[in-house]
Amino acid sequence: MRAETIMQNAIIYPAANIVLDLETLSTKPNAVIISIGAVALSAKGLIVAEYHQAITSESQPERHIDIDTMAWWDQQSDEAKAASLMATDGITA
Repeated sequence: MRAETIMQNAIIYPAANIVLDLETLSTKPNAVIISIGAVALSAKGLIVAEYHQAITSESQPERHIDIDTMAWWDQQSDEAKAASLMATDGITA
Protein backbone atom coordinates (compact mmCIF):
# COMPACT_ATOMS: atom_id res chain seq x y z
CA MET A 1 0.00 0.00 0.00
CA ARG A 2 1.25 3.48 -0.81
CA ALA A 3 2.51 5.58 2.09
CA GLU A 4 0.23 8.53 1.29
CA THR A 5 -2.85 6.29 1.37
CA ILE A 6 -1.79 4.90 4.75
CA MET A 7 -1.28 8.43 6.09
CA GLN A 8 -4.74 9.50 4.88
CA ASN A 9 -6.28 6.44 6.54
CA ALA A 10 -4.43 7.19 9.78
CA ILE A 11 -5.91 10.69 9.90
CA ILE A 12 -9.46 9.59 9.08
CA TYR A 13 -9.58 6.25 10.91
CA PRO A 14 -7.77 5.72 14.22
CA ALA A 15 -6.24 2.29 14.71
CA ALA A 16 -8.60 -0.17 16.38
CA ASN A 17 -6.54 -3.35 16.01
CA ILE A 18 -2.91 -4.25 15.56
CA VAL A 19 -1.93 -7.53 13.90
CA LEU A 20 1.57 -8.87 14.68
CA ASP A 21 3.48 -11.49 12.70
CA LEU A 22 6.74 -13.15 13.71
CA GLU A 23 8.70 -15.11 11.13
CA THR A 24 10.90 -17.73 12.80
CA LEU A 25 13.26 -20.61 12.06
CA SER A 26 11.46 -23.04 14.39
CA THR A 27 8.05 -23.69 15.90
CA LYS A 28 9.48 -23.86 19.43
CA PRO A 29 9.01 -20.98 21.92
CA ASN A 30 12.75 -20.23 21.81
CA ALA A 31 12.90 -20.03 17.99
CA VAL A 32 15.22 -17.68 16.13
CA ILE A 33 13.10 -14.71 15.03
CA ILE A 34 14.03 -13.48 11.55
CA SER A 35 11.43 -10.74 11.14
CA ILE A 36 8.67 -8.86 12.89
CA GLY A 37 5.73 -7.42 11.00
CA ALA A 38 2.77 -5.38 12.19
CA VAL A 39 -0.29 -3.83 10.60
CA ALA A 40 -2.60 -1.35 12.33
CA LEU A 41 -6.20 -1.60 11.16
CA SER A 42 -9.13 0.75 11.60
CA ALA A 43 -12.45 -0.55 12.93
CA LYS A 44 -13.52 -0.77 9.26
CA GLY A 45 -10.51 -2.93 8.38
CA LEU A 46 -8.53 -0.26 6.53
CA ILE A 47 -4.75 -0.33 6.89
CA VAL A 48 -3.71 2.62 9.05
CA ALA A 49 -0.01 1.79 9.40
CA GLU A 50 2.47 -0.96 8.48
CA TYR A 51 5.79 -2.03 9.97
CA HIS A 52 8.36 -4.67 9.02
CA GLN A 53 11.83 -5.29 10.40
CA ALA A 54 14.23 -8.11 9.61
CA ILE A 55 16.36 -9.43 12.48
CA THR A 56 19.73 -11.13 12.08
CA SER A 57 19.78 -14.78 13.08
CA GLU A 58 23.48 -14.46 13.98
CA SER A 59 22.56 -12.23 16.91
CA GLN A 60 20.51 -15.07 18.47
CA PRO A 61 23.03 -17.91 18.93
CA GLU A 62 21.19 -19.60 21.81
CA ARG A 63 17.80 -19.71 20.06
CA HIS A 64 16.45 -22.77 18.27
CA ILE A 65 16.63 -23.53 14.51
CA ASP A 66 14.58 -26.47 13.25
CA ILE A 67 15.56 -28.41 10.12
CA ASP A 68 11.91 -28.93 9.12
CA THR A 69 11.22 -25.20 9.35
CA MET A 70 14.32 -24.49 7.24
CA ALA A 71 12.98 -26.97 4.64
CA TRP A 72 9.65 -25.10 4.72
CA TRP A 73 11.45 -21.79 4.12
CA ASP A 74 13.20 -23.42 1.15
CA GLN A 75 9.78 -23.89 -0.48
CA GLN A 76 8.67 -20.27 -0.04
CA SER A 77 8.69 -17.57 -2.71
CA ASP A 78 11.81 -15.54 -3.44
CA GLU A 79 9.92 -12.44 -2.28
CA ALA A 80 9.11 -13.99 1.11
CA LYS A 81 12.70 -15.15 1.58
CA ALA A 82 14.09 -11.75 0.57
CA ALA A 83 11.92 -9.94 3.13
CA SER A 84 12.80 -12.21 6.04
CA LEU A 85 15.21 -15.09 5.63
CA MET A 86 17.70 -13.44 3.27
CA ALA A 87 17.28 -9.81 4.33
CA THR A 88 20.53 -7.88 4.51
CA ASP A 89 19.16 -4.93 6.48
CA GLY A 90 18.36 -6.84 9.68
CA ILE A 91 18.88 -5.42 13.12
CA THR A 92 20.41 -7.40 15.97
CA ALA A 93 18.15 -9.01 18.54
